[in-house]
Amino acid sequence: MKLLTHNMLTSHVKGVTQGYPLLIKATEVKVNEVDFNPQFVSRMIPKLEWGALVQAAEELGQKQDLPDQVVADYEKDEEFLRKVHRVLLEVRSV
Repeated sequence: MKLLTHNMLTSHVKGVTQGYPLLIKATEVKVNEVDFNPQFVSRMIPKLEWGALVQAAEELGQKQDLPDQVVADYEKDEEFLRKVHRVLLEVRSV
């Protein structure tokens, strides 16, 4: 599962008191290169639960230098957008 998908999921199972963020227990982590699309990443950032994304990336050993907070003027910061792109679209847990 890509971390973009994970960030959007929640549990509605009866008896679950906190259905978000879901825990990740990956048996394998794969990184597949995907074409960089800065416009897509920029549009997704406001929709993300940033703390959950950073936590999930860390749990998979893929946080690297992803900042704990969204940077100011991220739309113009290609380096930041590439880091987010990598975590959202290239990292996949199996």
